[in-house]
Amino acid sequence: MIRFAQYGRYELSLYVTLSLALAALSAFGLSAWLSPWIGIPLAIIFFTAAGFVFWFFRDPEREIAGLPTDIVSPADGTVTDVKDSATCAEYIGGGAAMLGIFLSVFDVHINRAPLDGDVRYLRYKAGKFLDVRHPDCPRLNEQQAIGFEANAAGGARVLVRQIAGLIARRIVCDLKPGSRLKRGERFGMIKFGSRTEIWIGTVDARVEWLVKPGDHVKGGSTILGTIHPSQPR
Repeated sequence: MIRFAQYGRYELSLYVTLSLALAALSAFGLSAWLSPWIGIPLAIIFFTAAGFVFWFFRDPEREIAGLPTDIVSPADGTVTDVKDSATCAEYIGGGAAMLGIFLSVFDVHINRAPLDGDVRYLRYKAGKFLDVRHPDCPRLNEQQAIGFEANAAGGARVLVRQIAGLIARRIVCDLKPGSRLKRGERFGMIKFGSRTEIWIGTVDARVEWLVKPGDHVKGGSTILGTIHPSQPR
């Protein structure tokens, strides 16, 4: 049986009901009043729209892969950026390894925790709705940042960013400071096309990425890389 995201109850009830009502009106009303050549195609379009909304808010169960030091993907989508050395001023405050994921409207949009840890930082930023492939998207778009201390690698700082896109207009995050994260558990979603980033501070940790740009990943079940203490202990 298909599981649907709890975060999409409003959209499922509103858009699916509206689409099915318009499909019925087109199939029976417009076909009788005007012509079946008008009513039936419109009914098919509205019925397809209802099916798309159902499909978008699917939330499949995932078998969480790997060991506690394995970084699982926080989202479904296509890897766009992989950096071993970058700088992240927000929460991490220094050198970091970074990975970005593009979520198309056809991907599952549930976000999952990449590692075990404790939430220490949350920040919501209102912003623009540029296409997520635009270079200024991570800086200017609406976004929610979640910072946490990972249990692995001696408490390394990790930042996950949920970034809205051209179509996405609502970010959902049900965490609060002090929340405990478990690898692969759901913590929110971005509705419709979007981007998810993960930054891992490299002062206390060393990251070995196992994926590359162009790879398709699945939240919770794809291992993006491994995290280790920066210095052997």
